[in-house]
Amino acid sequence: LQYFTYAHDNAMVRPDGSACLVRLSAALARAPDGAVRRLEVLACDLTDLRRQERRREELLTEQETSSFLLSRPLASVARPVPPIGLESSVHEAAARMTRAKTDCLLVAGPAGEPLGVLTDRDLRERVLGAQADPGRPVREFMSSPLVWAPDGALVYEALLLMRERGVSHLLVREAGESRVVAALDLLQLQRHSPAVLVREIAAAGTVEQVADCR
Repeated sequence: LQYFTYAHDNAMVRPDGSACLVRLSAALARAPDGAVRRLEVLACDLTDLRRQERRREELLTEQETSSFLLSRPLASVARPVPPIGLESSVHEAAARMTRAKTDCLLVAGPAGEPLGVLTDRDLRERVLGAQADPGRPVREFMSSPLVWAPDGALVYEALLLMRERGVSHLLVREAGESRVVAALDLLQLQRHSPAVLVREIAAAGTVEQVADCR
């Protein structure tokens, strides 16, 4: 017998309304004289297989992206933050953070040198949580001493240093300026990677949700 095989993948809908991908294969068996002896048909559900293949590709892309992001210079992620004086009130500091849309301020000494950092976490835990007077100076609530990242440090080195020292903010010297890197900044790097954005867009159900994927 001679077999002539044909296969085609078809997008179908199950009785429960869920989508699936089915491969239909047909084999036509002919005798040497050309007469058709039989037709064999096979249906194979490829839905789970295709889903596993897509997930494997996503994981590989995420791994490559993460390796690239972790090897970036930390200085490229660091950002300038507004300073505030040691004797400035907590109330003034909170207002300045709100105006600048930042999660921290550098607390500067008399000569402008950074001596500490005041974060939104400090405000929540040390001021609001303790019901402290917001008129008291920021020096009483700032996080100090500061932890500086080594010159030329990479993102992964910053993550290790944050974990080792138990801090959420590092200071970076860049072009003679003191800048800050927060743990949240480093997490946002991963969230904004192409692989994560593609997955979020695919999961979005509305135009508004797509717009939020940024």
